[in-house]
Amino acid sequence: MVKVGDDHIYTLSHASTKIWDVKTQTSVQEISGFAYTALKVGDSIWIGSENQIIVYNSSFQQVKTISVPGNVVMSMCLDPTGKQVWGATTDRKVNIHVWDALSGSVIKELTGVHKRKVNSFTVLTNPTNNKTFICGAGDDSIISIWDTNTFDLVKKIENQHQGAVYGVTPLGKYFWSYGWDTIIRVWDSNTFELACKIEDVHNDCISSMCVFPSDIRTGNTITKGWVGWTSSWDKSICKFKIAPIHNIAPLISNSNEKQPEEIPAVKAISVEKKVLTSSSSINSLNSMGSMSGYFFEEDDKVKQLLAKKEELIQRRKMVEERKHELDSKKTDLKKRRDELISQSEQLEKEIAQSNVLGDASTNGAIQPPN
Repeated sequence: MVKVGDDHIYTLSHASTKIWDVKTQTSVQEISGFAYTALKVGDSIWIGSENQIIVYNSSFQQVKTISVPGNVVMSMCLDPTGKQVWGATTDRKVNIHVWDALSGSVIKELTGVHKRKVNSFTVLTNPTNNKTFICGAGDDSIISIWDTNTFDLVKKIENQHQGAVYGVTPLGKYFWSYGWDTIIRVWDSNTFELACKIEDVHNDCISSMCVFPSDIRTGNTITKGWVGWTSSWDKSICKFKIAPIHNIAPLISNSNEKQPEEIPAVKAISVEKKVLTSSSSINSLNSMGSMSGYFFEEDDKVKQLLAKKEELIQRRKMVEERKHELDSKKTDLKKRRDELISQSEQLEKEIAQSNVLGDASTNGAIQPPN
């Protein structure tokens, strides 16, 4: 599932692509055929699939096909200028492609950095000079950071994650990476150095993450911060409240407050974790515009729903206990019934034997003389 623009959500499968209206939460269009990822490029929609990218106009009419022979298009990202589309494919030799957003022609093919497929792309911004980069998260545990003007590799982060990296999420002056090893790593967007690790969040692969600006309430104090959501193969979604503390604002990109050098800024993060369980592994969690904001920002409603769920769980437990009690009584009654039937049958046998003996005694008796 991906957000495409501000008004639509696309759900992608092996069978078709469904387009959903965010406001009405209804399906407005379905396009048949295998699809893996989607991206809004100007007024057009690019849908990546097997061997090709299909380009549709705003009326969902096919206008162009971009050939990607022998590969599945795994992810796509629009560069900050809107002129380039960066795409990742299953090709291990040429796993990063850059296309012209207008014509669809190949601008650049990047090789030699990733040994396996790239799972996702993200736009990063350097907080010092506002320069932007494209960041790739690889199956080979490598995070690559690219200059979109020169296509030069700016930074190659390796030997940090153990296993595949599934994504990178920008957050103020930092970006978070996550993947197979269940550990979230927080990186400085200026130096690209590791700032800290967040562990014991999930006990299986972290598959996706999204964040929303949010007012964080602590008692009567409201602070600007973020709400972050992570999904995992452990069938859970974790919610984080990420807020500055100690009167500094390390994560707010437009903050003018001076941060004390002796206090590492990244440590001034207060994280509140909530876990929501699911019946199956969760592979994707994406921003959903105003609809997501409605559900994710209203903590009171979430609390009410969780309280209602807990109440229903307790009621179900009471019903199950009552059912067990009634089943136990039913078993006792059945046992008592069987005992009574057995006693009744035994009594009937004794009566029958008594009758037989009485008849025999009468037939064999000596008759008195006349």
